[in-house]
Amino acid sequence: MHKKKQVIKAFSDIDFDHYGIWVCTDCHKEVHRLFDHEVLAYHLNTLKKLKENEEMQKFVKWVSRQDKKVKR
Repeated sequence: MHKKKQVIKAFSDIDFDHYGIWVCTDCHKEVHRLFDHEVLAYHLNTLKKLKENEEMQKFVKWVSRQDKKVKR
């Protein structure tokens, strides 16, 4: 949940309870490295919008080329 008052006011409880985007851990970390909560809440609040973002496209391209070996 967002703790920012302006974000809480802008979205209803239903929005918070029913909408979210499932992404892998690496992508989640990158999303928060690149964007603050307000940008995510107001501008990049769908998977489509995240996928269309140039910075995220660069990251996805980079991460897709990384070694896929599983650490044991």
